Amino acid sequence: ASAPGLAKVGGIHVEVDHVTGEAIAVWEAPAASIRGLLFVAHGCKHGCQDFWEASPACPGCVGLPVELRIVRAALDRGLAVVAV
Repeated sequence: ASAPGLAKVGGIHVEVDHVTGEAIAVWEAPAASIRGLLFVAHGCKHGCQDFWEASPACPGCVGLPVELRIVRAALDRGLAVVAV
């Protein structure tokens, strides 16, 4: 079974813990067809919201520079990106 939201092509999707209200996963698919999947997990007291810039879809996102480049490079290569 695929993760919810990955069937949609393009756009950022956020999975929120309904108890705490915190983001527990963020994902984005490339605008073209999906060639594969890149799973990223941040350590050092960081999380899934570090990989995307703040937007209406992810207002809590932070968008750290290196993490943004990782996501952009993966999307440019046709990979969907899932962060936890």
